[in-house]
Amino acid sequence: MTIYTWIENKRMPAHKIGRLWKFKISEVDAWVRSGKAAQKDES
Repeated sequence: MTIYTWIENKRMPAHKIGRLWKFKISEVDAWVRSGKAAQKDES
């Protein structure tokens, strides 16, 4: 559930192909380095 929350609320870079979620390592690394992973949820 954590990953789904990050994708929805924190805009974690992900691509849904059929039923599967795919992640590019470089995009996720850039997302983490930008500090967006550490932001508090808006809920």
